Amino acid sequence: MGMKTKGVATLNPGAPDQSWGKCRNLEITDEAEKETITNGDGDTVGIIYSDVRQKVSGEFIPLADQPNSPVESEDIVGKTLAVTLHGTSNTINVVVDTATKSYEAGKASKFKFDGYVYPNLVEENSTEQGGD
Repeated sequence: MGMKTKGVATLNPGAPDQSWGKCRNLEITDEAEKETITNGDGDTVGIIYSDVRQKVSGEFIPLADQPNSPVESEDIVGKTLAVTLHGTSNTINVVVDTATKSYEAGKASKFKFDGYVYPNLVEENSTEQGGD
């Protein structure tokens, strides 16, 4: 069971309607694949960075009785989670790699996720294969 609030429930960051949970922490790390170019002596003379992306990790306390919450999703891995950055109107789209839902008696439940922002990924070209 999630928690309930009085007044405006602000999720920072979170779903587009910012209503399904409270942010406990968010970490964004810039990453890329790196290749070095060396000359005949083995000295580095150039560096190429490719597959530039952001790794995003977050933890939320879900609010109770919120429809369309990612916490209620049975299969969130591979889905895109919209995250609104604190103090801005900027939203990033995180492709979820792992999601953990934790429940402990007498405490608020927790939702943790890890994933990546791929700036050149086009969602319209996505397909799902296999399954039941």
